[in-house]
Amino acid sequence: MEKFNFRKGVRKNKAPSHIDILLLDNDVDHSIVLKQVIESRILAKVTVVKKVEDAKVLLQKNPDKFFIGITSVLDNVGLEKIDLLGEFGLPIIAILDHFEDEVRD
Repeated sequence: MEKFNFRKGVRKNKAPSHIDILLLDNDVDHSIVLKQVIESRILAKVTVVKKVEDAKVLLQKNPDKFFIGITSVLDNVGLEKIDLLGEFGLPIIAILDHFEDEVRD
């Protein structure tokens, strides 16, 4: 059975039962809560990945699987996480503790 590809906007057979979201966050407690909230409110399957390296492998194996990426930039690899998600063309929701022009750019 073929699925709707949200990122490419192509409808093949029927609408999907859910959308796939990649959550790249090393804070286990935050990830658990965010995953539960998202999945309880929309038809989504959230895949949680803690390390940039693991996310890269997952995205290389499944480059068109995820509709959107969510990550925090609260740690020392925050911008690296945003760059990785951007490399694969994912729209990104970034969780910030403050706003800076550098982050926005």
